[in-house]
Amino acid sequence: MNPVIFNALFLALIAVVGTVVIIGDLARTKISNVVLGGGFVAGLSLYVIALAAGAVSVVSLGTVAVNTVCALAVGYAFWAFNFWPAGDAKLFALLAFLLPLDSYRNGFLSLFPSLALLVNIFVCAYAYLIVRSFLYAVRRFFRWNPFVENYTLLFQRFVFSVRKGLFRRGTIRVALRNALLMTGVLILMRYGSGSDWSTESVRVLFTGMVLWMAVSFSVRKYIADKETRTIPHEALEAGMSPVIALPEDGLFTKAFLRTIGPLRAEGFDERQVGLVKDRAISEHIPTLRVQRHTPFSPWILIGASVTVLLGGSLLRFLERLSL
Repeated sequence: MNPVIFNALFLALIAVVGTVVIIGDLARTKISNVVLGGGFVAGLSLYVIALAAGAVSVVSLGTVAVNTVCALAVGYAFWAFNFWPAGDAKLFALLAFLLPLDSYRNGFLSLFPSLALLVNIFVCAYAYLIVRSFLYAVRRFFRWNPFVENYTLLFQRFVFSVRKGLFRRGTIRVALRNALLMTGVLILMRYGSGSDWSTESVRVLFTGMVLWMAVSFSVRKYIADKETRTIPHEALEAGMSPVIALPEDGLFTKAFLRTIGPLRAEGFDERQVGLVKDRAISEHIPTLRVQRHTPFSPWILIGASVTVLLGGSLLRFLERLSL
């Protein structure tokens, strides 16, 4: 089998699986394990056929296996850190398994080449959210009338907004967690490229952490302000994600948050929904805010497309352009 045909078959399989996954995610807000399992079996069959036809070597299959294990570990870590639901983590691991190694021709990391895929997914998704949040801030700015604004009140609102943002439950913890995760990604990229550490590398690492924390805070605030809706408490369902403004807002107190347990990226489970409804009734709270459902699976497919087109990480591509 010609390696080019082999790569084309895998890309066609990714397109089919990705289309089915996105349709299901949009319709049912869930990624089917059956579809993911079918994609894995189909991919494994293609690898066996390619090995028998001489289109892929045993060494290459070993690299694919190690890369897939790393993708599973990273996907699990991102799920544990509540960056994405379990379905998205499994979809990322599947695409890491299916993407031909030639897709990383311009930036191959020895142990985990699919780090480029991971970077592309989040760079594209966060770039979109940053643009949305920037346009939102611009619209708010042009609605502000400097000739009639009460500047004392404006300053008080600003201080309250910063205090509310900084002391919102988990904000500092989330920022540190994001910085830690960003540090790990940058270290992997540096190690995988074989570059030596230097003062410049440390400076870039520190700058990257600060920028990541700032971007994460900005995106979280935009989502809390605009990508939410208010529903009656009886309409709350499993899979919905709450917007928790302050720990002592009457509903999501610190004690109650300990009672309902960890809030996963998948949203509330059935037990948590029951507990929230019961508390809303007892505290006479008729409504609550939840995030609008925005499937992340399209961004995973977009990240895969960018990886194939650029032959590696978008950040590496931009770095080469700047030289």
